[in-house]
Amino acid sequence: MSRIHDAIGGTNETERLVSLQKLPKAARVAWATWIVQCEVENGGFAQYFWNMESEGYYAEALAGFDEMGATRQREIFATAWDLIKPQLPIMHTMQGPSDRFARYKPLLVKEGLATKLGELDSAFYHASPSLEEIRAKYLAAHKPELRSLAKNN
Repeated sequence: MSRIHDAIGGTNETERLVSLQKLPKAARVAWATWIVQCEVENGGFAQYFWNMESEGYYAEALAGFDEMGATRQREIFATAWDLIKPQLPIMHTMQGPSDRFARYKPLLVKEGLATKLGELDSAFYHASPSLEEIRAKYLAAHKPELRSLAKNN
């Protein structure tokens, strides 16, 4: 994953998304689902949607779950996105100020999203088969495509 992650360039989220979208499909699928997993395992869906502002990333993740056949993870992710979607415009106005995350958490509690997202976090952690298993099989089946990525770096 580090090779794929290192291939994503850019100084801001928009540039990184454009860079991601230029990668081979297998690399996009692997990275978009991996970053969801990393963020959810580190701080839950609330953290993922906070750190990944662009809905382009969400679309890449959904497409990645579909491509890999991670149906349970896709279902959970789509539910989380549907819950947070009405809050995205408000969240984006909070990006920047140093106290932004302190203001974001109470918004989630006030809207009743903290508990719902927490339940989805738990479902995502325990989905079977695991995302690691699904991704490993997918990557093994797409080695030639990923070798071309290594040659381009």
